[in-house]
Amino acid sequence: MAFKDRLPTGSHYRSALLMDRELAEEHLEAEETLGEDDVEEAPSGPRPEGYTLDTYLLMAIIDALQGVQATIIAAAGADPPAVRPLPRPMSALEIVREDRREASMQTLIDLFTAPPVPDTPEELVDDIDDVDDACW
Repeated sequence: MAFKDRLPTGSHYRSALLMDRELAEEHLEAEETLGEDDVEEAPSGPRPEGYTLDTYLLMAIIDALQGVQATIIAAAGADPPAVRPLPRPMSALEIVREDRREASMQTLIDLFTAPPVPDTPEELVDDIDDVDDACW
């Protein structure tokens, strides 16, 4: 990792990157040429660097205040907003564990759902041939 990538979020370097119009245009052009399906999703939530006890406590206060706000709104007779805690940093272990859990759940869903219906008669014949080949 380069030293420039370790600079704090509020540094002049990071600020200059965020405000660079040419970089923003290049980034948008790359997104448009790749399409939404080709863009790799980055892990959501903040990175663990800089996450201290102070940060944790401030996030806990914000989460508690959101709960109090929802309670006051509900007491006034209105529909309270959903209280969502602020995202906490995730380690690579937690990300991999979540990916495996999602894959396991998808496998379970696939087990109990019907296979897709072929769109054309040719696809149906191909599916029957695949089953015959697997049986022999």
